[in-house]
Amino acid sequence: MSDRLAGGAVAVAERPLVTDAPGRAGDGRGGERHGLAGVDGLRVVERHGERVGVHRERAGLVGVLVTLRPRRDDCRSLLAVGGIGANGGGSGVVAVGVSGEFDGAGVEGREVGGHGVDVAGDGCIHSHLVARRDGAIPVGRVRKAHRLDDGRVLGAAAYDMDDGHLILFEADTVVLAAGGYTSVFSRHSSRDDENTGDGPALAYEAGARLMDMEFVQFHPTGMAVDETDPEWAPWAGRLVTEAVRGEGGRLLNADGERFMEEYSPDQMELDARDVVARAIAQELREGRGTGNGGVYLDISHRDDDYIKSRLPRMYERFMDLGVDITEEPMEVAPTAHYSMGGVDIDFDTGETGVSGLYAVGETVAGVHGANRLGGNSLAETVAIGALVGDHVAAQVTGDDRDDALPAGQRAIAEREFRSLQELAASDGDETPEGLLADLGDLLWEHAGILRNEESLSTGLEELHELRERTGNIGVDGDRTSLSFELAVDLFFSLTVAEALLLSAHKRDESRGAHYRTDAPSVDPEWRRNILVDRGDTGLELTTRGVAEPSDEVSEAVDVGYELDYHHLE
Repeated sequence: MSDRLAGGAVAVAERPLVTDAPGRAGDGRGGERHGLAGVDGLRVVERHGERVGVHRERAGLVGVLVTLRPRRDDCRSLLAVGGIGANGGGSGVVAVGVSGEFDGAGVEGREVGGHGVDVAGDGCIHSHLVARRDGAIPVGRVRKAHRLDDGRVLGAAAYDMDDGHLILFEADTVVLAAGGYTSVFSRHSSRDDENTGDGPALAYEAGARLMDMEFVQFHPTGMAVDETDPEWAPWAGRLVTEAVRGEGGRLLNADGERFMEEYSPDQMELDARDVVARAIAQELREGRGTGNGGVYLDISHRDDDYIKSRLPRMYERFMDLGVDITEEPMEVAPTAHYSMGGVDIDFDTGETGVSGLYAVGETVAGVHGANRLGGNSLAETVAIGALVGDHVAAQVTGDDRDDALPAGQRAIAEREFRSLQELAASDGDETPEGLLADLGDLLWEHAGILRNEESLSTGLEELHELRERTGNIGVDGDRTSLSFELAVDLFFSLTVAEALLLSAHKRDESRGAHYRTDAPSVDPEWRRNILVDRGDTGLELTTRGVAEPSDEVSEAVDVGYELDYHHLE
């Protein structure tokens, strides 16, 4: 079928929603505490004397984010769609816990109305569901957003995940807001059916440029579980909130040693995510990990009532699994959590460089530089999302399009539909599930927390072999099946995996979340972005220099504000 959108009409192509978003499970309180500005003007916070991200971000973006950053009213407006307050009740008071404290940023309380501080994610999900229910919006799963022969995007080819029918969205504007690509790693904090690289891969296939694909943030404390146990297996990699460490949690290796004393004697468990994640990875590499491939996170030295009141979600989750965290430690290990890389866009408009194609959110690169501060993702989504949305809306005339999609462009869509049909009918010996699992293991082994040239080269060779295996793929079911969905995911994931490996191989230094054991220092000559374009023979990499921050940002940096890192998580 073909869905032609009238002037000003909106269609949403997405996966079915469930109510276990990672922001809810980890820390759903981003919009109030991104840590870059106070209400009295621009501030840039230093972490232990290191300027966090400023020298890595595109010039002007810090100023854009803090100028447009979401205040309490923005968050309330977002949640009000669902008729609830920001704390899950009706008071409208924004609740921010210990990992979100920031003097002068408008914090009103640690816990409000009997609700835990991490319920904002529930509110956002509920609001979205209400909007969809009341809006009668056409919904599908996009397979391709094509740049057609006249040099612009005119729509997208999709399929309905509920009944399998094919959909051609015809539209003057396509906005990609499909998340990042952390689920390409075997251990990740997202659900398996999200953050599989859809957005960046769609943009790349349409002719847009990718940037900074090597920068992936690994959260230090994902759940380490016995993955053969059906009760525990679904929790593998899911976040254990930063607040556990913020409230005094201690990291111990299998020998009972508080190992952060060696890696960060001053900040200990409260050091930056990348520092703590690398420390845990090194302990595991040297054989001091637990039976489930993790380390221990222990908060049991705090009073029982204190733990239950400050960490209610964590207490309840682990109790449901038979672990009382007031008496025994949790097992944790690093988990792929956020992708700083993505589509290269114009942050004044959201334009990708391909006419008619826009992107926003974790799908894009540039806002967070080499290492995102916790909470900034929601700040970016609300602030930059509004900016892009306003620009796109201003381009709409309100008049229905009279021109039919040219026959040549419709033929391109029909070709894509045939490829979907052929994929669904494929009957080879390689399963999508198996190929994705092997891809995840490949990336974790060769492009995980600790990288080096030899391992990255091996990863590229193994990726080439895995691509060849996709020629023998077999789908078990029709276009409504999980097997078909995973097959579609696989080809998105392969694109971003190659871009990630190539970029990580090219950047022979360590910067932010990208750490090379064979080049462990920051190289000033590498103060550049790595760009990925679609060339005649595949992915082509170039670099681009990073401009200096604006005078306002530079002045704010020079003031030298400092804040314990965990308050920014």
